[in-house]
Amino acid sequence: MNLKLINSSIPATWITKPSHLADTLNAFIARYLRAEYFGNYTICANLVDSILSYNPTSIPGWELKTRTYCSLKDSLNMIVTFDSTLAILNRYGDPALPDSADMDRFQRSWYQDFINHTTYFRYGHLYGGLGPRL
Repeated sequence: MNLKLINSSIPATWITKPSHLADTLNAFIARYLRAEYFGNYTICANLVDSILSYNPTSIPGWELKTRTYCSLKDSLNMIVTFDSTLAILNRYGDPALPDSADMDRFQRSWYQDFINHTTYFRYGHLYGGLGPRL
């Protein structure tokens, strides 16, 4: 056995409790996208559960849950996640996002686009074809 010891100049890394919700969720989302790229939907499902344990009303978390169910071809749970996402969007329920009164025009546009997108794909999944005219 030829074992070599490799020295590294990388300092020790300390893992601490997350202090910023948005950054924590973004880290989980990045891991999710990497697992999705490699087609490992079991890991994707676990990461979504982690996101939703930190923030049960995470809009990106529910969107990723929908993507996971789509990849697993679980249409019933897709509809459930569409409905959950729309309920959170309609009441501005994600604490990681700015308050609706503090949103700038780009954030408001993104938010409305997300509502339209979710409504469109929910309708298309239920009834086939194109979604409703928005």
